Amino acid sequence: MDPLDGTTNFVHGFPFVCVSIALVVEKKVVVGVVYNPILDELFLAIRGEGATLNGTAITTSGERELGNALLATEIGVRRDESVMNATYGRLKELTQHVRSVRFPSQPQGQGQVHGL
Repeated sequence: MDPLDGTTNFVHGFPFVCVSIALVVEKKVVVGVVYNPILDELFLAIRGEGATLNGTAITTSGERELGNALLATEIGVRRDESVMNATYGRLKELTQHVRSVRFPSQPQGQGQVHGL
């Protein structure tokens, strides 16, 4: 359980914060719940049953080719040299294999990128 995932976002008024809870059985996540109280979004995923957003079924795009995929990411809050080198090294490697990269920074209500 993470009582506030996205503390930095919360402090800066960026609406992508959530409470995250997972149920793990024999080292496997079987249920995941993510709630964003600012946007009133409740994501629920159950192993083998799929995922929902506010009770409506959601799916991934189904894209199978990495070269056609859109990568959405953020770089975290640590700025020491070793972390920055590792982060940008991974980003550079991934960028060479995907269609495009996005760093979500739009104001509330202008589109969203979610991971679950």
